[in-house]
Amino acid sequence: PFWPARVCGALREDNGRFPIRFFGTAERQDMPLNGLVSFVSRPDLMDPSKLKKTLKAKFAAALAELEQSPRIGWEDDPPLWMNAGHDFVSQRVARLFGGEVDFGSV
Repeated sequence: PFWPARVCGALREDNGRFPIRFFGTAERQDMPLNGLVSFVSRPDLMDPSKLKKTLKAKFAAALAELEQSPRIGWEDDPPLWMNAGHDFVSQRVARLFGGEVDFGSV
C-alpha cells in the first residue's frame, strides 16, 4: 500500500528528489517523482483493508493526522524561498510502503 505523506519542498537539484514528510510517523525522506501518487486522484489508496492487521491502526492515525493537521511539522520544512513556484509543495501524496522502496530518515 501507499503511505500518506506531504511534499514539503521543491525538487532538490542535488539529488532530483522531493523532500517528503510522512503523516503519523513524522519521518522525512527525499523521494523521486515516480515514487509519489496524488491521494486526490486515487482515493482508493486510503482503503486500509489491504494492510496487515498490525499496520491498520497506524495507517488510520496517519490519515487522521492528514485530515486534522495537514501542515504539522511545517516548521521543519525547507524555507519558502526554496519552494517558490513549485506545484507539489504542500500537496497530499503517498509513496509505496515496503517492497523495493528503502526506508530511512532525512
